[in-house]
Order: sequence, then C-alpha cells, then structure tokens
Amino acid sequence: MDFDPNPNAKKKDHSMTKAWYLFALLALAACGEGNPILGHWAVDAALSPPGSATGLEMAGSAELEFLEDRMIAGSSSLDVTYVVENDRVTVTTLQGQGTVYEFISRDQMSVETPMGPIIFRRIELER
Repeated sequence: MDFDPNPNAKKKDHSMTKAWYLFALLALAACGEGNPILGHWAVDAALSPPGSATGLEMAGSAELEFLEDRMIAGSSSLDVTYVVENDRVTVTTLQGQGTVYEFISRDQMSVETPMGPIIFRRIELER
C-alpha cells in the first residue's frame, strides 16, 4: 500500500470539480431564463386586425428592436426597463409608460391595442 502524505488532496480536487459543475449549470440556467423579448420583431399583418400593420408602418413602428436597455421603433430610440413575468414582458419607458407584451410562443407575441391584439413575430436580420 502506498503512503499518501496528504489524504485530503483528492477530496479538495473533487470539491473543486463539483464547484465548477455547479457554476456551469447555474450559468446555463441563467441563459435559459433571459429576457425573451430581446431581438428584432415585425408586425404579422396576417394575424393582426385589418389595417393595424399599415397604421404601424406609417408610425414607423411595424418593426421593433429590443436591446438590453433600449427599444428602437423606426428612427426613435427609447431607454426602457423590462419586467419579465411568466409569458409576459412589461416594457416601461423612463417617462413611466408601460406596455405589456404577451408571448404566444418563443417567436410570436401580442400587444393589446384599441383595434385589438397586434401580433409580432421574431425576425432575423441579414448582417
């Protein structure tokens, strides 16, 4: 039998391995629970009330981009904050105006308007 001058060395290495696995799992979990609204979105005219897409296009809001702390609609850029609750994201401007977007799926969301719900779909922009 070999003599081990430091019998706790293997336990320490094993503990560090467990710590790294735990860190990796937590990091992956955090990625999965990110803000689902971040990215580029466009009105889905086929699923939205008649004329709503045209109205939003005229207002420059038919396409939206949500960044970490900003929302871009046409040539307008607003500083915003987000609150994610289950399948809803509330986007609030610094002036306190909040809009609730409800997710239908990962790539489809709706927002209530006086004309009815307007449906947005996630789009991939060519770079």
